[in-house]
Amino acid sequence: MSSAALLLHHDDHREKHRWSGCFAAIVGVHVAAALLFVAWKNLVPPPEPTPSAILIDMAPLPAPKPVPPPPAPKIKPPEPKPVQKPVRKPVLLKEELPVAPSDAELEAAPKPAPPVQAAPAATTTPTPAPAVSAAAKASYEALLIAHLDKHKRYPPEARMRRHQGTAYIQFTMDRQGKVLTYKLYRSSSIQSLDDEVLALIVRAQPLPPIPADRPESTLEFVVPVQFSLR
Repeated sequence: MSSAALLLHHDDHREKHRWSGCFAAIVGVHVAAALLFVAWKNLVPPPEPTPSAILIDMAPLPAPKPVPPPPAPKIKPPEPKPVQKPVRKPVLLKEELPVAPSDAELEAAPKPAPPVQAAPAATTTPTPAPAVSAAAKASYEALLIAHLDKHKRYPPEARMRRHQGTAYIQFTMDRQGKVLTYKLYRSSSIQSLDDEVLALIVRAQPLPPIPADRPESTLEFVVPVQFSLR
């Protein structure tokens, strides 16, 4: 073999040897890094798990009871001292004794007339009023209520606002059905309904006259007037 060929062969062998050494160094570095990572993983303890949060529901404390203030001491007013009034002694007057009349004065004096007895007054027995049956009273009261109900009007403002209630009216009437006096006996708590009840008793006149079988000259009633949207 020539010297040039030997030289080339020697350079080629040296190049291969150098590349082999580089490869071995690279592999050695990777292996050392892997070993270090494994050793470090075994030495460092794993992080402890974070404890889960615990929610505690705290019930509200009861409100302190108010302590009543101590009662104020009662101060008794001073008792008034009795005022002693001066006692006046009664003055005794001398009594004058009457002078006895003489016999002549007694004879001249006129003699009193004998008392006159009054005739006994005639006793009169009052005639009892005829009794009115309960059925007749109930029939007339039903007629009166029906008459008032026929003249009743529902106030538009109360109907729009859906106001309901019952008002009581008290009135006195004569035998011909004329209302003599009237007033609101019990309110319905709604002004428009109360006003309508007072207007109703005036509007409904004359009322049904008192029946002939009832002897009263006037009658007084307390009548409920109901306003309902049902």
